[in-house]
Amino acid sequence: MLKDRLLNDFKLFIPIIDLRPECLFLVKRLKDSYNVPFSELSSKLFLLPDKDLNISVVVSTPISSDVSEDYLTNIEEYRNYLAERGWKNVINVYLDDSTLWNISDTLKLLEIGGDIQQLRRRWLFQPAELLQQEVERIETERYQMNLVSKSMLPNISIKESLLTASSPNLSRQASIPLVLDVLDIGCGSGRDCAWLLSRDSKIACKPFFNPIGPKQDELFASLLWRVTALDAWPGALERLHAVACHACVPTDQLRLVHAQAEFNSGMFVPVTREESGDAAKSSEIGSDDVVTNEERLSNANKLEKKRSLKTIKLEKKNQKAPRTHNSGAAAAVVTATVEDEPTTMRPPSSVTLPISVSPSVSTFLSIPPPIHPNVTTKPPHKAIQSIRRIAASNPSANYPLFTSTSDLQFLNSESNIFDLILCVRILERALSPRIRALLRPGGFVLYCTFLDLEGTRKFGRPTGERHLLQRHELSQLHFGPSQGFEVVRDDVSTLPDGREVSMFLARKL
Repeated sequence: MLKDRLLNDFKLFIPIIDLRPECLFLVKRLKDSYNVPFSELSSKLFLLPDKDLNISVVVSTPISSDVSEDYLTNIEEYRNYLAERGWKNVINVYLDDSTLWNISDTLKLLEIGGDIQQLRRRWLFQPAELLQQEVERIETERYQMNLVSKSMLPNISIKESLLTASSPNLSRQASIPLVLDVLDIGCGSGRDCAWLLSRDSKIACKPFFNPIGPKQDELFASLLWRVTALDAWPGALERLHAVACHACVPTDQLRLVHAQAEFNSGMFVPVTREESGDAAKSSEIGSDDVVTNEERLSNANKLEKKRSLKTIKLEKKNQKAPRTHNSGAAAAVVTATVEDEPTTMRPPSSVTLPISVSPSVSTFLSIPPPIHPNVTTKPPHKAIQSIRRIAASNPSANYPLFTSTSDLQFLNSESNIFDLILCVRILERALSPRIRALLRPGGFVLYCTFLDLEGTRKFGRPTGERHLLQRHELSQLHFGPSQGFEVVRDDVSTLPDGREVSMFLARKL
């Protein structure tokens, strides 16, 4: 019976996805359900829970014989549609009709109206397990330290802030929200970022003692997260941008960074269009593989070899052309090559390319080409173009987007600017010195990535020491007492597939 199915879903905390148009969802819905309109589902599958979880859905069918993109023709088609895309555990499919709403109302499982922003932030997915477990500790400790330093309360004293909040005629909440900064390296589709941006934290703080006044109740200060999301795959940033727009995240709370770490220097560098494609192939959202920038540089070297072959062919082709001096010939070769490939594909000067080329090609690889009026470089990746296009037409979607070398200076040269740095399922050891510099005193680094242990070896991927952490490696070589950190947690968690993942959290002293 419908009543029993509804009660079972809520008893077992099964996520309920409402596939109806948002206008219908806002009027009434099942308790705690989340709306992803069916017409947008194909581009927002990353918002759904993990594929191995049981789910239920609420759907509509067209009243007339006309079928639009908002509907499928029958209930089983919805079930099949989700199964074909990996969500095979669809427990119940509820049809939008009077029977559903009458029974849910009787069971007190019906919601009517509500705040659209809060409803859009009712995520069905969960953040990294360690982040979920430790976020309250991080928020409380960072609040306490910043309260003392007053770095988070501009233009007002801490005493004034708390006394204002303690006034019986005003709110019991501090009037200025406290802000914490987080850098998510390898943000993926942005689940951790979206979860932090949606938090509405209240930190308890003791009122100042007043010997002649009445006893004050406990006060609460509100806390917000300001996110810097970094990824080499532009598609990941495009997804996070869409999530932020949908959730009405203010533009001053999110920064998008399209960059990667240079493995030999540990600095953040721009990503070329070709490398963006390589990242897309190996860093798909939901992938369990760890992608290092060494692999991306290897791909860049392969592309550079192809460019060299093109250059050699062009040299042979231009041998019959009249030349006044060698430098002019070299310039001609350079110009022709640049027209084929963007100049940004040239690897860093400190990298030796594993290829054998002619002297003129070696000159091309080591010397920047001259600016030529007819040279046209390839446009940015289509995902980056999409973000910029949406931002240009909608000011509320104009989140800062960093893509160039000058844009990345704040990550490569500044220090003490983040309260938390996340490294979830990403491993780049060369970044450790930069992470240590970027963290504020008292800030936290959180690492969740695969360990070189029996379960991971048996599963078969990822493989190799470049991709896998050794047990206690982080606490001994990167973020331990010798590096000026206090290790808060250094545990191991086992995934359902048997692979071991680090659960590491350390505080900068």
